[in-house]
Amino acid sequence: MSCSNQTIYHKTVQGYDLTAQAFSQTRDYFWSDLAFIKHYYGKNDKLLDYGCGNGRLIDFLKPLPENYLGVDASRAMLKQAQKKYPDYVFGKVHYSGQTLTKIKQKFDLAVSLGVFHHFPAGPTRQLILKRLVNLLKPGGFLIITVWSLKKLKPAYQKLFLNQKQAYIPFKDSTGKTLFKRFIYNWNASELACFIKNRGLTIVKKGVTKRNNLPANLFCIAKKTKSG
Repeated sequence: MSCSNQTIYHKTVQGYDLTAQAFSQTRDYFWSDLAFIKHYYGKNDKLLDYGCGNGRLIDFLKPLPENYLGVDASRAMLKQAQKKYPDYVFGKVHYSGQTLTKIKQKFDLAVSLGVFHHFPAGPTRQLILKRLVNLLKPGGFLIITVWSLKKLKPAYQKLFLNQKQAYIPFKDSTGKTLFKRFIYNWNASELACFIKNRGLTIVKKGVTKRNNLPANLFCIAKKTKSG
């Protein structure tokens, strides 16, 4: 990972650390367009929530997960999660993904919701994907979602006219910018190419909709080879 990419990762984590409480308040519910996740989750499944934030996926899954591990690069976000869900296990991971290798258990399902659009192009995000695949059981599923650019305000969309990545302001309820989030503009074919041939077979991909507008690109893949 280049020095510039290190800076991007560091600033992203630092931004979420500084704004964890305010950000968590904007994530006290789960988006209906991601309801399809339930079809790939069973009560006894071991579940890895990569980039768990405040842990809101837990409440969304019914019955509540019994074998859940939430990991995130932001310590402050993990504190929000642990406070809200004291009976669940959460862990700090380095943004490079290296600490994923310390996890010894294997999972039936790994999800990463709205995380990979914070990663710039380069070998680090490929390495993170490889390590997530390694944590899956044979036959296990990986679900990745990233923003659809069309969900952004027109003023923010203009930032991507001549580039694949930009910084988007995260604002509080008063409109004050708390920090600027790095966003990489994935497209559907790019996301699919990123995932295929990694010991995974893509079973479904597409774009979710919220209020009849594109919201998230998604890709669901099954582990078919040892990673």
